[in-house]
Amino acid sequence: MGFENFKQIVEATQKGFENVKPIMEGEIAQSNKFLGNILFPRESTNELVVRRREHHKTNITGNYRNRYEGSRRLITPEFIKDIVATLPHKGNTDLITKQSLNWLTVNKDNAGAQAWARYFGSSSEKLANVMRAIWTLNEFEACRAITLGTLRFANGHELDFPYTDFDRTNQDSLGIAYHTNAHDWFNVDGTVNMEADIMSDFENIKTTVVDRRGRVPEVAIMNRLTFQSIWQNEILNEKVDNLNQPAYWLHYTNKDDMITNPLGIQFYVYDEYFYPDPEMAEYLDVDAFAPQKYIPDYTVVFAPRRLGTRWVGPNDENNGTDSYVKTWGSIDEREITVEYGEVSMPMPDDFESLHVAYVKDLGD
Repeated sequence: MGFENFKQIVEATQKGFENVKPIMEGEIAQSNKFLGNILFPRESTNELVVRRREHHKTNITGNYRNRYEGSRRLITPEFIKDIVATLPHKGNTDLITKQSLNWLTVNKDNAGAQAWARYFGSSSEKLANVMRAIWTLNEFEACRAITLGTLRFANGHELDFPYTDFDRTNQDSLGIAYHTNAHDWFNVDGTVNMEADIMSDFENIKTTVVDRRGRVPEVAIMNRLTFQSIWQNEILNEKVDNLNQPAYWLHYTNKDDMITNPLGIQFYVYDEYFYPDPEMAEYLDVDAFAPQKYIPDYTVVFAPRRLGTRWVGPNDENNGTDSYVKTWGSIDEREITVEYGEVSMPMPDDFESLHVAYVKDLGD
């Protein structure tokens, strides 16, 4: 049977490819409660896209060579020539490699069409599974970049990006005050500081963001352990005592506005986590098979409800920008290849509006 006949059989079942996009962008996006998808959603397109704030162009950390593209040259700008980083594992990876594809043998009884149907059902499942892994890694990188100010790349190199000298003991000029003495909602030993003036902190943080021309914080995101500092806080409960309901009860009855009004800040408890396998744990520099929280303990992220699209870095030989999410099917006489790639730096494009508070006493 010639290639044209083979092509006709494949095209007859080509509708299977129509299911790929919903699998990647619809079902998974709805089934995973990813914080990053809410604060700075990915582009809902399979076309080449890029979003970058021009006045932060000098913060680009380098040109990332995809380790799966042998022909691509690594060109590093002169001002960061000492930093050589490869793209994280998720970038432009073959999900279903040519070596793992089953050869489709087409014969007169249309066994090829039947084989294609079986193949597509299997590959769609694999595609969905790997997509979940990619998006999980994206989410973890995004939360780590926001809460710790670092990105860790596939070669183990860590970058303070884009927050220079950003850690738990200083205030950064780019607008994120990570820790001040006012944010000691927990004592050194991890017990709740019941006398911390949390409401004053909320007001001061709001003023700080507005002064640097960021958008007013609307949400305060933390995990459940950190939230204990709010519902156990004596000062905060006294401020709502006239309602005859303690602060923690107001939260669990969805009446947070009674606590934060008129500041307009809504509490969000985000307890999502995942378990990395050994290879991924080594890449992330975390414990293997230990739960990894997207929002670390003692960390509160103040932000608007939406932060815009993701900030991306370069992935091009001329140091241009290239961020893409794509799927494609390549058909020749004997094989079908499905590939998914994503190249992005997991950062929002409006980080001037972010404020991250580390609320545990460092003992300094």
